Amino acid sequence: MAGANSIIGSRKSKAAKPNKPYPEFPLTAHPKGQWCKKIRGKVHYFGRWEDPEGSVEKYKRQRTALESGLEPDDETITYDLSRLTVEALCNLFLDFKLNEVESGELAQPTYDNYQSFIRRILKELGRSKLVEDIRPSDFERLKRSFGKPKPQLSKEGKVIRPAKDSVSHKSIETIVSHCRAVFNWGAKNYYIKVPMAKLWGTKFDKPKRKTLRKERNARPQKTASRDEINRLVLHANPTMKAMILLGVNCGFGNTDVSCLEFSHLDLMKRRCRIPQS
Repeated sequence: MAGANSIIGSRKSKAAKPNKPYPEFPLTAHPKGQWCKKIRGKVHYFGRWEDPEGSVEKYKRQRTALESGLEPDDETITYDLSRLTVEALCNLFLDFKLNEVESGELAQPTYDNYQSFIRRILKELGRSKLVEDIRPSDFERLKRSFGKPKPQLSKEGKVIRPAKDSVSHKSIETIVSHCRAVFNWGAKNYYIKVPMAKLWGTKFDKPKRKTLRKERNARPQKTASRDEINRLVLHANPTMKAMILLGVNCGFGNTDVSCLEFSHLDLMKRRCRIPQS
């Protein structure tokens, strides 16, 4: 798809940057996997490394507006909504999320997770499949693919951790939620005219709460005895010791510890006040 600001085709955003296709090529390869150009002091992205010609076309369409300090709106030129493909929808969604990353509204790891889920969507549904042609049976096939465990790979493609025996219902719930977010975003922004309930029917529902509760209750409880905690504290460095004590004495989780600032502590009263979002 021409001119899409996504990085669907690559497993990693820090691959070796490609050279310019020809000396007069007006764009520069950005480490995020995009062709870019700085205009009026701001870096603008025009497409994937894999699509240099499409990136140049988008740059030429938007150049005048960008150099004038305007925000171009060329989606009506680029996309024929009546022939919107799955890849085009995913690229539009990643465009939106990439802008959120640039503005600080979205963390880069979250964006990377969306890319991972979208690769699965494209593999199972097909890049060129029209959104209006998707049927509940397609989403059923997509959901079934989530239940097939896969090994964890390194950036070089080597197996770090072998595949598990099965995928938990909680993991499937998370994956389904992220994948549904792509299509719900398309519907809210009028890229999809078909009602979502009709698009995936009952084939793409999340696991039932009862199923998740049973799975959680059947999972072995991870607890530590007093002696085990004392041994951990004894051998921990100062930072880890503080984290362990905060978890045991204050009930702090990982996010609570990572967000903790010195201003949250009242050492005189021995209290900790963390603003809740």
